[in-house]
Amino acid sequence: MSTAIWGIIAVLVIGTAIVGYGWWSDRETNRRREAALALPPERDIPGFRPEPVNPEYLSELQASVRPEGLAATELSADARHELTERLKGSPSFPAGWTSRAFITDRTTGWCVLPEPLVLVCADELADFRELLPALRHAKASGRALVIVSPDATSAVDATLRANMVQGTQSCLLVLLADPGLRRSLCSLTGADLMPADDLRAGFLPEDSLGTCRTWISDEDDSWVILENS
Repeated sequence: MSTAIWGIIAVLVIGTAIVGYGWWSDRETNRRREAALALPPERDIPGFRPEPVNPEYLSELQASVRPEGLAATELSADARHELTERLKGSPSFPAGWTSRAFITDRTTGWCVLPEPLVLVCADELADFRELLPALRHAKASGRALVIVSPDATSAVDATLRANMVQGTQSCLLVLLADPGLRRSLCSLTGADLMPADDLRAGFLPEDSLGTCRTWISDEDDSWVILENS
C-alpha cells in the first residue's frame, strides 16, 4: 500500500478510538451520576457525640423528697406570731394549696411566699408548657410564683410540686373556681386575667403578673398581705 493509504487508515483508527473512548467516558459518568442519585444525601448530624451521656431521671419518690443542703423554710415563733396578726386584716380567698408538698412551715401548715409574682388564669391549665413564660419571669427575678387557676391537670400539679420540693423554683398552685374572686384577686395584686390562648401562645408580658407583700395559703384558704395591711 502507498503511504497515503496507510495515513488514511491511521486517521480512521485514531478517530474510532477517540469516539469509542468518548462513548465509554460518557457512559461511566452517567453511571456514577445515577448511582449518586440513588444514595441518601450527605448531611451533618447536629450535636452528634460518639459517646453520648445517658440522661438522668428522677423517680416519683426522688421528686417528692427535698434534697439535703437546701435552705430551711421554717418560720421562727416571732415570725409566726407577726404573720398571724397580719392575717386578721388581710383579704382572703376560700382556696388553699393543692398538696402538702407546697408547705413551707410545717408547724402552721402554711405555704408562705414573700413578694411573689402572681399569675391569675382565666381557664384551666391543661399543659405545663403554658406556665413556662411565667416561670421564666420568676426565675429571672429570683422570686416565687403563685399560680391561681380555676383548675389544672394532675400533670401540671405534679410538675409544680416537684419544682417546689426539689428547690428548682419556689411556687404554689391555688385552684380558685369562682371567676368573680379571681377578678378581685387581679385588682388586689395588679395582675391581668390571662386567657389560655395567650398562655399557649407564650404571650405573657411581665407587667401581666401581679404581686403582693406576702402570700400565705393553708389547706383551705389563702391570704394576700398587701404593703399597707
